[in-house]
Amino acid sequence: MVLSIAALPDTIEVSVADVNVATATEAVKKEKPVRVAKKHDPKLVTAARELRDRWLDAVNTGTANVALPVGKYDVCRELDATQPAMKRLVA
Repeated sequence: MVLSIAALPDTIEVSVADVNVATATEAVKKEKPVRVAKKHDPKLVTAARELRDRWLDAVNTGTANVALPVGKYDVCRELDATQPAMKRLVA
């Protein structure tokens, strides 16, 4: 069966009664379950803080055998005035 464009209606009428409004609002308003805050074990929290404090003490006193990151350039180093100036190359 072939339909021509002339046979199709220009407008389609939809009434409000055709749309189920109640189910549309229920789908949008689904409540999420309330999350319960989980408590950490106080024993583990105390142990983690103790390890952190020991580590910071070791790093700050310099007793920790740690390779801290070093930048590519030493920007705080002062130049010696006794170093000879670099020779320019003639191109």
